[in-house]
Amino acid sequence: MATISEALGAHAAPREISLGGRLYRFGLITQRVKSEYERFLTGAAMQAITDFREILGEDGYSKSLDGIRRDIASGVFSWNGPTFAASLGTVRGVSQLLASVSFDVSAGRPCTADEIVSLTVEHDVELKHLFQTILEESFPQKKTTAPPVESQQAQPSRPTRGRSTPTSPANRTNSRLPRSQN
Repeated sequence: MATISEALGAHAAPREISLGGRLYRFGLITQRVKSEYERFLTGAAMQAITDFREILGEDGYSKSLDGIRRDIASGVFSWNGPTFAASLGTVRGVSQLLASVSFDVSAGRPCTADEIVSLTVEHDVELKHLFQTILEESFPQKKTTAPPVESQQAQPSRPTRGRSTPTSPANRTNSRLPRSQN
């Protein structure tokens, strides 16, 4: 029987890669990493509001904070939410996520996002490949097959004008009903 860690992929050995004469270790994305990244996203949004406090005025600042809190509650900053997807289109977002799973073996400490940004400038291709591998291994997709076809009738590629076809509204049945009631 697999342990929870094995089922979630956290048991996988970290990847080690040498970049610029230094050895780095990169692990997989775990629940802890997801949580840290969500906090990074909410913190960045709160900081942006704080940075514009003078321009917004107290009333605007208060309303903006309330809006951010509503967004947090509704999942805007959650893993796979809209802000998450947009953040992975930025160097800063990818660097922050990679920093969460990285360790500078040569220095004996975790990497910072700024260090990952510098590595990205110097080793763009290697880090893009590594990032893709980390995502694939952290979130393996199950392969699915198409459901079997129930009808052996050939269906036309488009409905014929004026005639009822197997896919026309006149021939549609409620697919939730058991087959004997269709």
